[in-house]
Amino acid sequence: SNATNIRDNKNNQEQIKSNKKAMGYKQSGGYSNGTLISKLKEQKYLEIDSDRDAKYLSYVLKRDKLDKKYVGIHGFDNRYYLVEKSLFKSLRLEVLSILNEQMGANDISKKLNKNLNLIKGVLTILLEEGEIIGKRKGIYIAI
Repeated sequence: SNATNIRDNKNNQEQIKSNKKAMGYKQSGGYSNGTLISKLKEQKYLEIDSDRDAKYLSYVLKRDKLDKKYVGIHGFDNRYYLVEKSLFKSLRLEVLSILNEQMGANDISKKLNKNLNLIKGVLTILLEEGEIIGKRKGIYIAI
């Protein structure tokens, strides 16, 4: 009936509002920078598990013209890693300097005293760029 369609439509609209609110949507001007952006700016890196969050972050970074400031990659572990370019450049040298022997992300993280997710992001980017190779799952060496 027409009343059922109106009620279903209203429920759908409430669900859409709820989803937008969860993603940091503001009625006045679209998406806000929200928690993801502030966390990225504070830490200079971010690990993202959801496609939705990755798309949202990509949209906001492009909108705010910040996308050139970060290196981003979708890893084999199905996570997205985003690292500020200046941080990546300095860590790239540190990681490559100790990867003359086979090593895992945990060992690299401990040796360099850096966050594990940050190191995983750097390793994933280096792997994609062909500067390191994976000897077996989770074990890397510089080329």
